[in-house]
Amino acid sequence: GAVLGEEIVVQPKYEITEVFEQKYIKAKINGKWSLLDQRGKEIIPPKYDDVSNIDRGTKSVFYVVKDEKIGLVNIQGKEITPIDYDVISEGEKEVFVLTQGDFRGVLFKQKILVPPIYENISGYAIKTGLYKNMKPDRRYYDAQRDGKKYVLDNQGNEYELEETEIQNIGKALLYGWSGPRYSIKQETKRKVSLDEWKK
Repeated sequence: GAVLGEEIVVQPKYEITEVFEQKYIKAKINGKWSLLDQRGKEIIPPKYDDVSNIDRGTKSVFYVVKDEKIGLVNIQGKEITPIDYDVISEGEKEVFVLTQGDFRGVLFKQKILVPPIYENISGYAIKTGLYKNMKPDRRYYDAQRDGKKYVLDNQGNEYELEETEIQNIGKALLYGWSGPRYSIKQETKRKVSLDEWKK
């Protein structure tokens, strides 16, 4: 169990309890880990092989492990990804890159899940102006699928790219652009469906 001062907040029914991130209590029962708050209220039920970490940015997303696969659970105990990934790496601005085998997917803002259909996802939050036709209210990410280069936005849309001629030689020299730049082809915008997940 666990005590707070002289008060018992977790009854002694667990095999193991430990303090987690100085704010939560990890508790193991029947070989499975759960997560409790400081008052002993269950956040994550005891059904995981481990509750391994918490995201650095919001401190409200937990990494859980089941059958040697990783997934994400939010502060309400809801699974916000399948527990089916080999690696999950934390990007910036509440972005998670999800790896399953040789493929990558991404989770934006704990809501918009792009399945692992890409060979690579990189350049988290590409700087505005790197490609033509970028919208200032979007964040963009380089992606590669079937050997072809794409861009994803943080709304879960995929766009094709096309090469464009450099119009301003002075700007090209200033920013070190030595070859053709790319433009986002807005007409190729498509919402990536979870049905495309390669399992």
